[in-house]
Amino acid sequence: MIKPPSIARFEQFYWASVILGLINTALNWKTSQALIAANPVLAGASWIVPVTQVIGLIIAVLLWFFIVRRPSVVAKWIQVVFAALGAFGIASALFMLAMGRVPVTIQVVLGLVANILYIAAAVMLFKPDAKEWLGEGRDPDDIEAPRIDRPRPDLADARQPQRLLPIGGYTLAITWAPQFCHEHARDASARFQCGSGNRFGFTLHGLWPDGVGKDWPQYCQATPLLSREVIQQNICSTPSAQLLQHEWSKHGTCMSGYTPERYFAQSTGLYAKLRYPDMNALSRRPMTAGKLAQAVADANPGLTADMMRITANRRGWLDEIWLCLDKTFRYQRCPAHQGGLAPNASVKIWRGMR
Repeated sequence: MIKPPSIARFEQFYWASVILGLINTALNWKTSQALIAANPVLAGASWIVPVTQVIGLIIAVLLWFFIVRRPSVVAKWIQVVFAALGAFGIASALFMLAMGRVPVTIQVVLGLVANILYIAAAVMLFKPDAKEWLGEGRDPDDIEAPRIDRPRPDLADARQPQRLLPIGGYTLAITWAPQFCHEHARDASARFQCGSGNRFGFTLHGLWPDGVGKDWPQYCQATPLLSREVIQQNICSTPSAQLLQHEWSKHGTCMSGYTPERYFAQSTGLYAKLRYPDMNALSRRPMTAGKLAQAVADANPGLTADMMRITANRRGWLDEIWLCLDKTFRYQRCPAHQGGLAPNASVKIWRGMR
């Protein structure tokens, strides 16, 4: 499931509060140490401040982890309790300022802002999408299976005309789902893939017959809607009924002798054999299209970097990987006109939640 907007805003407010708190601690460091040294009971215990700060930071990281990475209602309410204490601290600080008992200093202002941001983070956890993320109010036995909409007809038109051409090879296209859902999570057509609790990595876009040159065959014959059985059998590889319909109508109908069942068995069979590198690790280092292709090749014996093309959106985020196959569905070097990024082109990998 892709990270919902309220959880993303929670992270922004939360870490801004933590960072301001650390800055404030640094500004108050000498004062805190002086107060400890002046206390007969605590004299000589200068370790208290750093140890307290380390423990506080560990708690902050754990709360973030169990709210954002491993959603937990318990972690949410612990954070809310801390936010309530912060609200009491704000009220106390404002009262002391109003009475003139404390001067207005940068430390006081930073403390107030940090607490306000922490409270704002807690408020985000009560938004409907955040509550769904945390699984509040849901009985696992009552959760309905996500609805799979029936597809619409997908036909040739003036923009995508019918082309009857001989097949010279194939392209197996796989999509990086975290990026797709980052861009399309609110689309009705992406509801099953991006908003139903599923967490996909690479999904199967489709198996495309290529032509002998730059053009390719498409929409070779009219076809009825796919049966529910075919959709249900393939929805976990290509998590969109409409995309399944599109792939069969545009590409599968050009493969002589193929039925929908045989076409999807061929494409999902190729897809199921693929293995992937650690995309989380790759996303955290400088990456080029060539390096990513090599990492995918290393995970798949018999596949080399020049047998695939990497595509990205206009901002350089990974979109798809296109794998080139010959007419017997064996991997081959991609033709020069295949497209994709240059090997030295920079590419970024959106992690999201998968």
